[in-house]
Amino acid sequence: MNDVGNGKQGPAKKKPQPGAPAKRGPGMFADPAVVRMAYIAAGLVILFLATVVGALATGVLSPTGPRTARERQLQSAAAAVSAGARGEAWTPYIDALVATGDLTQARVALGQARASVTGTMPVAGIDLSEARILSAEGRYADAVDMADKAMKGYQAELAAKLAALGGKATTAETTPMIRAGYYDAVLVKAYADVELKRYGDAVKAFDVYIKISPTASDILIDRGYAKIALNDKAGAEKDFREALKYVPYDADAKAGLKKIGVAQ
Repeated sequence: MNDVGNGKQGPAKKKPQPGAPAKRGPGMFADPAVVRMAYIAAGLVILFLATVVGALATGVLSPTGPRTARERQLQSAAAAVSAGARGEAWTPYIDALVATGDLTQARVALGQARASVTGTMPVAGIDLSEARILSAEGRYADAVDMADKAMKGYQAELAAKLAALGGKATTAETTPMIRAGYYDAVLVKAYADVELKRYGDAVKAFDVYIKISPTASDILIDRGYAKIALNDKAGAEKDFREALKYVPYDADAKAGLKKIGVAQ
C-alpha cells in the first residue's frame, strides 16, 4: 500500500547544513605527478618492509631488535631511504645490505638509486656501491672496472669544482679536495685485484691509499702480503715493520715477517 496515499509522508530528504563543505571534486590524486609520487612512496615503504622481513627470515635481524653494529646500520639506513632518499643518499643503505650479505636486496636498492637520479646529481657514490656489490658477488674483474668508473667520477667532480674557481687563488682551507669515496674505490679495486692475483696492480692501488693515510697499519700489512706474492721480500718486510710501529703487537704483521723468514 502506498504510504503517501494513506496520508503518511515518506522519508524526508536531508538538507545540507549551513556551513557544510561543498561536494569535493576529483582532488589532488587527479594530478599525475602526485600519483607518481604516491607510487614511489609506496614502493619505498614496500622495499623497506621487504628488507626487514627478509632480514628477520634470514636471521640478519632479530625480532627483538638489532643485535650488532651492522644490523643497527642497516636499520638506520633503511629508515632513511623509506623517508624518500634520492641518488647517492641511497648508498649507506646499499652498503649496509652488502655488509649483511643481502646482495639480492642490495641489487634492488641499487636500481632504485639509479632510477632516482635526476639532472646533474653525482653518481660516483652509486658506482662505488655497485663495485662493492660486484666484489661481494665474486665478480672481481667487473668490480675493478666499476671501481675505476667511480674513481673517474670523483676526479671529474673535483675537476669541475676547480674549474668553477676560474683560476682564482685559494687558501689550503678552501681549495676543493677529492671526496673520500675516491679512496674507498681505490681499496675496492685493490682487494679485487688481489683476488684476481693481479698483485702488481693491487700494490699500485694500495700505494695510492697509503700516500694519503700512511699510518693505516691494516693496509700496510695487506700491501706487504701482496709484495710477498711478487717476491718482493724487502718491500714486504718494510711494510710489516712500518705497521708494527703503529700497532706493536699486530699478529698479522708478525706472521708476515715470519713468512718471509726475518726476525721480529
